[in-house]
Amino acid sequence: MTTSLRGLILAASVVLTSGPVLAESVLKNCFSGSSAQFFASELEDISKEKATPVLLLNDQREVVGVVSVTPKRPRSESDKVKVVEVNKLELCSSLETSSFYYTEGLAENLLTWINAPENNIEITQDEGLIVLNAKVAKQESYATLVKVEFKAYDVFSEEEEVDEATRKHPDYIQDWGLPKGKGTFYFYLPKNWSK
Repeated sequence: MTTSLRGLILAASVVLTSGPVLAESVLKNCFSGSSAQFFASELEDISKEKATPVLLLNDQREVVGVVSVTPKRPRSESDKVKVVEVNKLELCSSLETSSFYYTEGLAENLLTWINAPENNIEITQDEGLIVLNAKVAKQESYATLVKVEFKAYDVFSEEEEVDEATRKHPDYIQDWGLPKGKGTFYFYLPKNWSK
């Protein structure tokens, strides 16, 4: 296995958990059937942008997504990374929206995802929103394992038809409604990526 391939595989892993509004097919294996081509082309696009792909895997080590990031290295410490700029997050899903790329605030830097206040990491796109909560799961000598719980929302337009019980649901967000998918994923931060 080449060093670059090893680095790609190190980058991330995902575990799917079921919730009341989550269909089991929300996070699928992108390397099964015809869906493999989707991430093959994404990896090439990320490479052309001179960015780094962080592969997302489920608990069977199947690829279910990718995050395009750009590590920023200060000239004085070329082996250390203090900012990992998030460009785009892609999920294989049955959701209407599976691409999220408008980052602001804490969402802009992958390293600030850890221990941010609950529901403070949001990445949007015109048609969707993903809300992330990240915590350190395990510290290894070579990397930090990060656990991320997520809720994914599609465009919601029937605001006036929402009953009071739905509005009081803890996952309800005005203008988005209830999440169309929920889950948990894990990714690794290499030891030279630190806040």
